[in-house]
Amino acid sequence: MREPFADYYALLGVPEEASASQLRRAFRKRLFEVHPDKGSKKPQSLLLARILRAFETLSDPDARERYDRLRRIQILNDGNASSIAASASALPHVTESSRPKNRARAILYLLLKRRAAEAASRLRALPGGAAAYLARYLEAGEFVDAAFLLGEHFERKRMREKALFWYQEILRRERRRKFRRPCYEETCERAKRLLIRRLDVGREPRVTLAYLERAEGLGLSKLEQARVSKLRALCFLALGLPTEAARSLRKALELYPRLTGIRRLEGALRAYL
Repeated sequence: MREPFADYYALLGVPEEASASQLRRAFRKRLFEVHPDKGSKKPQSLLLARILRAFETLSDPDARERYDRLRRIQILNDGNASSIAASASALPHVTESSRPKNRARAILYLLLKRRAAEAASRLRALPGGAAAYLARYLEAGEFVDAAFLLGEHFERKRMREKALFWYQEILRRERRRKFRRPCYEETCERAKRLLIRRLDVGREPRVTLAYLERAEGLGLSKLEQARVSKLRALCFLALGLPTEAARSLRKALELYPRLTGIRRLEGALRAYL
């Protein structure tokens, strides 16, 4: 018999938005209630283990985010937020059904269960555009969860364009919201990292310039702006445009004079500065 899905928030007696300090206080209180040395007549080992697991999960930001995604799916599947009783892995009608909504939710379910390769395989079989399909048949929050996990999967596979596609789907939708979801900032950072780093300037300067322009649209810190300006200077130099390269280099120097590798570039463009 499968172990029922545990609502860790209910187990600790805290709200979903509980802070780290609230979690610690609730954890200590629950330990006192169930620990054999703290007032209980008999050890409640199973309950104690669940409380420990709940605190460990919710006090780790990454683990808590993964758990919250799975919990939302469980709530939607049950249709009742106060009764999370079905097994986390017992959703055969979701994973096997050919109905459009269930096909979309099956992909999210597989992603939440860390079966991303299988989810990506099913994604390819969806009719029309995959993003449009998921957006149509998933709730807005479900779509964001699915897109983020797909971006993570493709990033791990070093499939930069596909990862960027899903991250930018999130950013495009979240920009329209007055109150953005917690994953927005991390998604933005991931997209910028993919756009700015690991660029083959020498072989593909025009492609690199296009990536840098996309990165600027996400909003850059002063250091990031300096790095983009330096990379742009390298691109223009590779394209045989030293005047444009010098203009970009001057901007990089103004923003962050101690940027790594900037002196060598300055030497190559000294006659144009």
